[in-house]
Amino acid sequence: MEAPDEEHKSFEDQLADEAAELDGYFSDTPLEPEPEYPPLNETFENVVVILNFPKVPEAKVEKLTNVIRKILSKVGTLASNEETGYGGLEVPFDAEKGSTLGIALVEYVDRHDAE
Repeated sequence: MEAPDEEHKSFEDQLADEAAELDGYFSDTPLEPEPEYPPLNETFENVVVILNFPKVPEAKVEKLTNVIRKILSKVGTLASNEETGYGGLEVPFDAEKGSTLGIALVEYVDRHDAE
């Protein structure tokens, strides 16, 4: 229960007390995030879907991905994003089955490489 004098404090004083309790984690600076989104590509002209891809267990996914990335990068430049770690190749994994789904999604920077 609050002390009786807490009820009579102004809103600003209550905020100041809360800020002191937070020990520096409180800021009066308004948050105005301005996300930087990459340009949206509304077509899939630079994407290739590979079917009949090997189904491998989780332990071998990284090795398979590295081998396929090496082969595919000889065709053209794979799309990438250093901030997110995206490397232009996605190999979906089914956690219930414990293996990949047998497909791969490849994104190239240029649509001519995808053709």
